[in-house]
Amino acid sequence: MFNELIDGFNLVEISIPNLLHEVIEQKRERNSLELTQALVTNKDEKVTSLWQEREMLIAGDIIADDNNEVVIAPDLEEIFKARDPSNRLSVTPPQLNDALEGGFLRGHHCVLFAVTDLGKTLMSLDLARNFIENGYKVLYVGNEDPLSDLLERFLVSITQKDKWTVRRHWYKAQKLAEKKGWGNLVWAELSPGTVGEIRSLVEEHKPDVLFVDQLRNLEGKGDNYVRTLEQSAQGIRQIAKQFQLVAVSITQAGDSADGKAVLSRGDVDNSNVGIPGTADLMLGIGATQDQEFNGMRTLSFPKNKVSGQKRPVLVKFNTKLMRAE
Repeated sequence: MFNELIDGFNLVEISIPNLLHEVIEQKRERNSLELTQALVTNKDEKVTSLWQEREMLIAGDIIADDNNEVVIAPDLEEIFKARDPSNRLSVTPPQLNDALEGGFLRGHHCVLFAVTDLGKTLMSLDLARNFIENGYKVLYVGNEDPLSDLLERFLVSITQKDKWTVRRHWYKAQKLAEKKGWGNLVWAELSPGTVGEIRSLVEEHKPDVLFVDQLRNLEGKGDNYVRTLEQSAQGIRQIAKQFQLVAVSITQAGDSADGKAVLSRGDVDNSNVGIPGTADLMLGIGATQDQEFNGMRTLSFPKNKVSGQKRPVLVKFNTKLMRAE
């Protein structure tokens, strides 16, 4: 009977990702039982090792898929059709769209970075607003600002009403937003979340564009913060590739970017090699002191596989109406 059972396995199609998922779930259950027992019996050394194992299992960043393929004599028409401006996801403001030759490419990972309070959230929300208005589905994962803050700022951007008007007449703001694609936007608030949780949300909602705000807050199993950052960025890039969506990861620039207009790869905080290595496009937001006072920002491209352009573009950040112009 046992031999017949083993022989029968050859007739079953097994999904490797599903199998790995089941293995991880079994390990999580066993870990919980052993950890509970160790806590009850006051075995401190056992608790420490089991807790470390628990963090690795919760991180859920074992990435696998069964979509790998080898292509012989690929169809060049299909490849170049995907890169045509008509098939790109156009972005805002127009200066940025022109620099990217028509917008983002599916399967690409964009890293958006700047120093604190220079406009990362404004830029990401304005990009999201533009996508939903063009009929694309957006999954916005936030783990930094409260969801209520993000919602208010997004309503300001999409309705072009100041925050005081939005607060007083939020129901009218929502009605106007619904006419402009509000239903294409999915919000997810994590605290702080893992790559595995984001993957599950992508599988459930099937977005065209994924925003991760912010990458640096995600939990992982790296042996240090720098390694965890790199692993998180790798995980988001793999999601973009596997699901053929545009992934935009927001993260912090280091002190070296303070007062600087044109940012470089080395200005990414705590990961000037790891995170840049996972990016197809790096979009830096910089400003001199005079530019910041006048509401101007410089968008730079330390890495650009989308169009190859390295020349920065100058834009205006309208903080009152949450738009990049």
